[in-house]
Amino acid sequence: MSTAAISERAEVTIRVTGSRATISAPRDYLYDFKKFNKLQELVLGKLGCPNCHSGFDLRWRQFDREILGR
Repeated sequence: MSTAAISERAEVTIRVTGSRATISAPRDYLYDFKKFNKLQELVLGKLGCPNCHSGFDLRWRQFDREILGR
């Protein structure tokens, strides 16, 4: 499992199992086209081929972090 910071406040977790890569990312990166392209470039670079995802099944997951008060 790998964690990459794409900004000061956002973290992305990449878990690779065989040919499946599960990527957990914040909502604002998954629903903004420019941010998603930057994120996808980062993920593909971590997988070893920044130009394509041939051979990998990419699974994108959204997460939201909330801090609960007492």
